[in-house]
Amino acid sequence: LFASVESVLAQDSFKIGENLALEVTDNASKGDLIDRLEGQFGKRGVIVRRNSANLGFCAAHNQGFAKFLQGSADFFLVINPDVFLEKECLSNLAGEISLHPRAGSATPKIYRADAQLKPLMPRMIDACGMYMTPSLRHLDRGSGEMEQGQYNERAFVFGGSGACLLLRREFVEQVKLEFERADGALYSIYPQLKTAEQRPQIFDEAFFAYREDADLAWRGQLLGWKCLYVPGAVAYHQRVVLPERRESLLAEINRLSVRNRFLLQIGNLDLGVALRCLISGLIFRNLVVLLGVFLKERSSIRGLRDVLVLWGRTISRRQITFKQGNNSRLARWFKARPYIEVLQ
Repeated sequence: LFASVESVLAQDSFKIGENLALEVTDNASKGDLIDRLEGQFGKRGVIVRRNSANLGFCAAHNQGFAKFLQGSADFFLVINPDVFLEKECLSNLAGEISLHPRAGSATPKIYRADAQLKPLMPRMIDACGMYMTPSLRHLDRGSGEMEQGQYNERAFVFGGSGACLLLRREFVEQVKLEFERADGALYSIYPQLKTAEQRPQIFDEAFFAYREDADLAWRGQLLGWKCLYVPGAVAYHQRVVLPERRESLLAEINRLSVRNRFLLQIGNLDLGVALRCLISGLIFRNLVVLLGVFLKERSSIRGLRDVLVLWGRTISRRQITFKQGNNSRLARWFKARPYIEVLQ
């Protein structure tokens, strides 16, 4: 965390109090880590927000979005505490996205890092944007590959990893979800989310954590926004959650992954994508997931129950998105090999 904060403060062309504001949100962690962080960085202008309960990745970021929308900043950077930025990362992201008015988000080239957030050597790619498959899986482009210059082209990709993602103000303003009635279904699962503060739902808080970046990317695509991959912007990420490590992950993580897979489809699937992904995704892959839950990963059954509880809410948010717009060309992104739009 300390190295991550330091890397943001060291960004070229950005200075706190002039054109940069940096906030760290703590979701009721234990120990003195946040006290030490505030003691070290508070005098340098870093603001620490302390939540009395674990609100999850989505709600904690939505707190930041609320403050962002009240201000006048042009961009919002989502960054994990296990991510380290090279000095030119932010300036390259902001510079490139400014050249493309329909780019609502920009994602850097992310390499794998060790526990000290130093790059693994030889360099291994963590993510060069997100892509979708016909089995309705979202994966990181290049994940686990050795760096050989194979992802050095700027391109539009389906989305970017929530580990490090720059969002344009206009994008944030359009993708936010505004529900017409109280979020009773959500609060029945996460009562701690029912607070006095008003949070814009940029990340859908029903996801709590995991797959929320894919949901945001898909929602943005439905509304006609693009995500720009900027290889000149470089970051390093200590990756823990990977598909091949599923059996060693905490049961809670796997439960959220199962639940959010179905919320992702219910909230965003349109006819064109449904037809493209009918056999391999809607039928085969979903059946594999369900069989895996009932026969092997029974701790995730609760996640399926949550899908039923959140069904009506998810249909409502689907209607909100589809009223705003429906990009009819989305099916082209769901291919067996990563689909991109290369910039000339």
